[in-house]
Amino acid sequence: MGTSDIRGSKAGPLAWFLVMMAGLILLGFLKDIYQDDFPMGEELYLMDFVLTFQVNLDSWYPMYRAAVEKMTNPDAGLYQTIFFDQNIKFQYPPASLLPIMGLVNSGVTWEDFLSIMNITSFISMIAISWCVYRIAIVTFRSYYQHGEFSWGLRFVLFILMLIGTLTFYPIIHAQYLGQIQVILDLVIALSFLLWLEERKIAAGVMIALATIVKPQFGLLLLWAVLRKEKHFALGMFAVLAVVGIVSLIVFGFQDHIDYLAVLSYIGKHGEVFWPNQSINGILNRLLSDVSSLEWDFYAYAPYNSFVYAGTLASTIGFLLFGLFYRPAWVRNDPGNKDPMISLLDMATMVLLLTIASPVAWEHHYGVAWPVVIVLLALIVILLRTDKTLPSVLSLVFGIVGCFLVANFFPYAEEVAYSTPPINILQSYIFFGGLLLIAALLLLRVRARPLLQP
Repeated sequence: MGTSDIRGSKAGPLAWFLVMMAGLILLGFLKDIYQDDFPMGEELYLMDFVLTFQVNLDSWYPMYRAAVEKMTNPDAGLYQTIFFDQNIKFQYPPASLLPIMGLVNSGVTWEDFLSIMNITSFISMIAISWCVYRIAIVTFRSYYQHGEFSWGLRFVLFILMLIGTLTFYPIIHAQYLGQIQVILDLVIALSFLLWLEERKIAAGVMIALATIVKPQFGLLLLWAVLRKEKHFALGMFAVLAVVGIVSLIVFGFQDHIDYLAVLSYIGKHGEVFWPNQSINGILNRLLSDVSSLEWDFYAYAPYNSFVYAGTLASTIGFLLFGLFYRPAWVRNDPGNKDPMISLLDMATMVLLLTIASPVAWEHHYGVAWPVVIVLLALIVILLRTDKTLPSVLSLVFGIVGCFLVANFFPYAEEVAYSTPPINILQSYIFFGGLLLIAALLLLRVRARPLLQP
């Protein structure tokens, strides 16, 4: 692809988008080679394990143990036994175990279960690449007048999205850990694509599937009601209602009440370990004498009233902002039903739901990948006609935010950066997430000319 392809009106913003994404990926590689302990960087080091299926058991072991426990001792309290007595960090709702119990009941052994889940999450990574590729294509075709692009540009775009996905640290690290988060990243990416294609019931179904594992995404149902997104809300409600009824039948009322106690306990304590990229993590590291370089497999951070108050206040603040903020021009033009308006709104909410959690591990930020694609693609299109400071800042914040979220910085694991107050620098992914939110907010204010009916 030569210079003429970039300058020509046919390629336009898509070609510049390709250059920008290639630059971000290359910069990540150069950063790894320069400062990482591994010859080709952390992401490629992890990829070697992932491609050979040498992964860990972060989600799969607690979920399998919980499923077996429930089937072996159906009358015992699931969370009292697993979480409080055995100190196994099973943090998901009862309904998340339904498919696993089905596998166990059909005779699937632990080894077979591990293989099934690792293959499923690996396929999910590849599917995420396809989703973000399609999101980029739909965005450029919908909001740039030259909607058809050469096969060469499309091929380069897909390759960049594939490489970008496999080197996006929260995603590749989640796969290495053996985390269900990779599958959640896929359903979030699918929901974005379905929303852009105006298949909002299906988008709601995808978010509901994520909610079954991560209950905080259930607040998107309230968001949908407030935004009068009836089709999306219907898709979410239908799935959650059916799964909720089945879960009550299988697990009973008490296990669901006990799960609320688990959430309360986690919210009051949180985690000190530096990969907890949340306000809770920052406060725990600043105010606790527990090492931020070691993860306790069985215990959480000691209770601190100041940490708890700060966590609670920030969570409420983030969520209220996400639920009720809309740019003035959107509030004043309720008849404008362009799907990108509400998608940018939902993308903001998805990031806020992640950041607002008391425990937001680095791999939880995998949901930011489709957000980055929508954000940067639309900014590139907008900058053709709007080169004002807010639009330029949106691009700068988006690029820097993406770079921070997408990469591993080894200094975070050094003793020199583990003591307060300098250990606030360990929270670089959190600050990258805030920059992405700032970029989204600026874009939502300036995008009106692109999104007029």
